[in-house]
Amino acid sequence: MSGGSTPLSPRCKDVMDRLLAQGKHISANIHDLIPLAQKAEDGDAAVLLAWFAAVQMEEEELVTNLLLRVNRCCRDAEGELREIDSELAKRQETIPKLLKSQRRHGVA
Repeated sequence: MSGGSTPLSPRCKDVMDRLLAQGKHISANIHDLIPLAQKAEDGDAAVLLAWFAAVQMEEEELVTNLLLRVNRCCRDAEGELREIDSELAKRQETIPKLLKSQRRHGVA
């Protein structure tokens, strides 16, 4: 890309919209399973599902923020995409952080 604004294809926004919808669908399914694990008195499964739900919420937030940024790319695609790429490169994995937190609290 060279100095100026290069609009993104509407397909890019469509992909992000679908990704967010899929994430919300997955979250709903996970939340539906938690009471079933509790009813079955399967504490390990309930904890694992709660962890999956927390991670999924983080992913939904990430996609929502990316979708907002993708929409802004229509005004300044080069600058916005460079910033998004830089931020995603710095993103740390959430799984080890959550597991350490659960172990500290005697959950896992």
